[in-house]
Amino acid sequence: LSSVEAYDPAMNSWTTKASLPTTRGAGSAATVGNTMYVMGGFAPGACGSGLDGANLAYDPVTNMWTARASMPTPRAEVGLAVIGGMIYAAGGYNIASCSSNGLPTLEMYDPVGNSWTAKAPMPLTRLNHATASTGGKIYVIGGYTVPITAQATVQIYDPGTDSWSAG
Repeated sequence: LSSVEAYDPAMNSWTTKASLPTTRGAGSAATVGNTMYVMGGFAPGACGSGLDGANLAYDPVTNMWTARASMPTPRAEVGLAVIGGMIYAAGGYNIASCSSNGLPTLEMYDPVGNSWTAKAPMPLTRLNHATASTGGKIYVIGGYTVPITAQATVQIYDPGTDSWSAG
């Protein structure tokens, strides 16, 4: 879909906002300041096509989307987490021959500089996982590795040392 809606918990109501510039599936979102970023995903269609590294910034004040620097590694179901105003994009998958190929990739986006930096890859590939940040660290939880195997593990990334540990 390309539709965007905002929920107001105080009013218990939904409002339609400016649509994404393109339709997409399996993209991810993160917020820095008052800007929401939607990254990655794929355009609906045949297997192996339409993988997207898009990075779109939404400004709720102007109700407008702006294209920003694309992810160096196009992927879908990427896990996003924010630390110190930087967005970290962990794992995800690429689409080839109608199958999912998990990625161990970790890249950091700087919204101010509109630039990407490669970081230490995850010890395991991950897709369809939960990603969160707390205490200055990023937690990649569950999901799947490839071949498709459910995971009950936690990987912890420390940006201060650019290293991973088991949780």
